[in-house]
Amino acid sequence: HLTYAVHGRVAEIALNRPPVNALNLALIEELIAALRQAGDDGEVRAVIVKSALDAAFCAGLDLDVVKGRSGLDMRRFLEKLYLELYDVQYRLGKPSIAAVRGAARAGGMTIAVSCDMIIAGESASFGYPEVHVGLVPALHFVHLPRIVGRHRAFELLFSGDAFSAAQAHELG
Repeated sequence: HLTYAVHGRVAEIALNRPPVNALNLALIEELIAALRQAGDDGEVRAVIVKSALDAAFCAGLDLDVVKGRSGLDMRRFLEKLYLELYDVQYRLGKPSIAAVRGAARAGGMTIAVSCDMIIAGESASFGYPEVHVGLVPALHFVHLPRIVGRHRAFELLFSGDAFSAAQAHELG
């Protein structure tokens, strides 16, 4: 569900789960493994996380993962996404860059915001649509207010509205 390559001293991790890089357990585990590989490689000085797809960086959680799952199963899945993946990104020990083109939504926002830097193309758009399916983007309740301010953060988190790369830049 992804490719890993090192060019010079930069590791490039490209999500590749058509049509929109929806997150399932396999993709999250592969991303965690690729980030660990980059972190352990003494030759790698920076990491870029991007999409191999033109239409989307990452659409977030594959809703088929939710169907028929117990609350405990969902908790384990979300812990892998929100805790283990974030922890690996946080402890990477080298700069990480999210190169975003197309849509970054929900869990895709988690991946992007957890990187040290986001570089967004003109086609990039962002959003937290989880609220529309009864989920809460919990990790972003901590991160986003520090980036854009409390009131603006909660507007973005509670409305589920998408915003452009230019608007994201204005927000900081």
